Amino acid sequence: MPSRVWIIEALLLAAGVLAGGLLAVGLRKLCAGGARGKPPGAGRSFFGRLVWPASFLAAILALGSSPLGGLVRAGGSYDAIVRAGLLFFGAVLLIDIFDAAVLLWFRRGNRSYPLPGILRGFILAVLYLAVFFTVLRGALKVNLTPFLATSAILTMILGLAFQGVLGNIMAGLSLQFTRSFARGDWIRVGDHEGVVVDTNWRETRLLDRQSNVVVLPNTAAAGATIVNFAQPDAKTALSLFLKVSFRAPAARVRNALLAAAGEVAGVLAEPKPLAYILSYDEKGVSYQLKFWVEHYARKFSITTDVAEKIWYKFRRQGIEVPLALSDKVADVIAALGPNRAAAGRPGLEEERERSVADLLSSEFLKRADGRGAGRLLVPEREI
Repeated sequence: MPSRVWIIEALLLAAGVLAGGLLAVGLRKLCAGGARGKPPGAGRSFFGRLVWPASFLAAILALGSSPLGGLVRAGGSYDAIVRAGLLFFGAVLLIDIFDAAVLLWFRRGNRSYPLPGILRGFILAVLYLAVFFTVLRGALKVNLTPFLATSAILTMILGLAFQGVLGNIMAGLSLQFTRSFARGDWIRVGDHEGVVVDTNWRETRLLDRQSNVVVLPNTAAAGATIVNFAQPDAKTALSLFLKVSFRAPAARVRNALLAAAGEVAGVLAEPKPLAYILSYDEKGVSYQLKFWVEHYARKFSITTDVAEKIWYKFRRQGIEVPLALSDKVADVIAALGPNRAAAGRPGLEEERERSVADLLSSEFLKRADGRGAGRLLVPEREI
């Protein structure tokens, strides 16, 4: 007889769980359908959170008042299990009501929720477990000491087995709690750069400039250097580095650079663009043009527009960008080649020989320093 009572109890409880799950699924679909077309923060955000605990609570209440319960109440454990279920799901429902009300209050006030999603879910999980163990101890009189002793060993084994997963969870909590980045921010993590499309308990997802999704484990993101281009505000500085001939006056070059940056639509007027002289070397003068943009996603298109403006301004003002020495030598050889002598102009051959002699005696085609100082850079025969 006790075995039959136990079987009926188990069947009734299983039926209650199944009924609660089916009721929850139906109510979730009903809430989703009724909230279509409504703005965020409508009924779905509040009542959708309460569907699952309310459904199981209603199913257990139905079991407690069901006539079938009289068949097994003689066993004594049925009422205790139903009472424990009512206490647990009632407490869960109260926690979810408070959580949903706080979320709704922040959303209707157009304020961001102070806790990251991962940390909020972790706190809710801890509260649910605390309620569960309290109900086991108080309502069902379950001795938790052997369970806790066994669970400590089991927790150690699981911790060693899932240390990678736990590491990602803790790293995700750290990233969310410190607000290193948020969804929609352009960031650089190590060698990867893109916009944050999602971050969860395990990984952070970036959409890079090639329209590919880069999945970074939270441990990798937390251990790498993170550059957030959306903090402290949306303004980000970009730089162009270029080298200009010694012959161009520095003031004219800097004015041309600043004017080119100011004529591009994506460059901000404030802060104003800046132009610096970085260094001098044997190839020319190195300059840096620094300007600010508000849409970092357009980095390359804006930089291209600025560089195009610089090219045209340099050409109009006669500002020369130094060429490589090999290109200069090639231009000289082409200008002094035998094809000009074939034109039949009188004295051209003598002029060519005189120019070659001048080149050989000048310092233009000779090494300036090192072991080969004073030697020609190219063979005399080619000159």
